[in-house]
Amino acid sequence: MYKNIVLFGDTVGVPQMIKHLPKDNLKAIVASAVRPQYHSQLERLSKDLNMNFFIQPPFESKNYQNFYNWFVDQNFDLLVCNCYSLIIRPDILQAINYNAINIHWALLPLNRGPNPTQWAIIKGEKKTGVTMHYMTERLDAGDIICQSSENINDDDTWVTINNRLYLLSDKLIAENINSILLGTNKREKQDDILATVNTRLTADFPKINFATMSDIKIFNLIRAQVSPLTGAYFMLEDKKKYYNNYLTLKEVADLRSKYES
Repeated sequence: MYKNIVLFGDTVGVPQMIKHLPKDNLKAIVASAVRPQYHSQLERLSKDLNMNFFIQPPFESKNYQNFYNWFVDQNFDLLVCNCYSLIIRPDILQAINYNAINIHWALLPLNRGPNPTQWAIIKGEKKTGVTMHYMTERLDAGDIICQSSENINDDDTWVTINNRLYLLSDKLIAENINSILLGTNKREKQDDILATVNTRLTADFPKINFATMSDIKIFNLIRAQVSPLTGAYFMLEDKKKYYNNYLTLKEVADLRSKYES
């Protein structure tokens, strides 16, 4: 049984894991330095649970070595990562003897990397899901512990799908956490031949190009970028015109008729 567990995550992932892990075995919460909006809430949560709280700086930071030294000194025996926004580097994985679990909202080996739900929609995929897997030096490439799928429907946006994926991940964690803690869980290697790897989406990425994109591609791009994201856009008189609400295929066709030049 793992008894010295550290959680890496945000204000979605950390509270979710706390529901399923034995409180006496939780020793620390780690937040990402690149998401400061989560720090105060996570720090309060750690104090309420009498746990340590630490912020992981980027590797390039002069403070990274202090973070690494702190991590090693804690003698953690299990790392659990859920909804985290910095890469956990090989030195940390080595320090914990690769006893590191991640919850990834995709059907690995498909959609490794950031923004998996948005990419699944943009690529026109009909299914996505949640995978619990071991962490390795390669992002989202470790052995699969378990996974479960969820349909992507035509009336879905990335928000509605993520709402369902949260519930799905909750169920998957509940069903498998005991075997993970006991070290009796199954693990299966990923098939790298089937893998797809995504890059992080940027504010400039979701550009609509009527000349090169079909209606269905525009439809998928828009619903993958709805609020609270800024939205997909096209250039109109040297200005960006944004669409951050769901549009039907008919509305996309009407948009093309109105603005295509």
